[in-house]
Amino acid sequence: MDSFQYRSPEEYNNKALDEKVDIFSFGNNIYALLTGLWPFYDTNSNDEVQEKIRNGELPFVDPRFQQQSYGEKKLVEILQRCWIYDPSKRADIFEIVQLLQDTLRNIENHIDKN
Repeated sequence: MDSFQYRSPEEYNNKALDEKVDIFSFGNNIYALLTGLWPFYDTNSNDEVQEKIRNGELPFVDPRFQQQSYGEKKLVEILQRCWIYDPSKRADIFEIVQLLQDTLRNIENHIDKN
């Protein structure tokens, strides 16, 4: 896995950069955590990965994750907020932290009730 595969669309398209590049990359970390795979695991070509991201293509997320556990479902939802192509519409770190905290709190509440 090359770090180039963790870059955001705006980095590949020579657009203005801000902290949202890190949010996109965080989404890649969630993907790896959720699936056990690197984003675009089916290629070792940085050029191919760059082209896919430039064209707005995202790694495949098996829809069955939405039907697994509550935690997996929420991770997919957070991942989707991280991978929004337009950085002005992408989640910021505060939203991501809030979503993660809410998810954890809901899981803990469910465990306490059982």
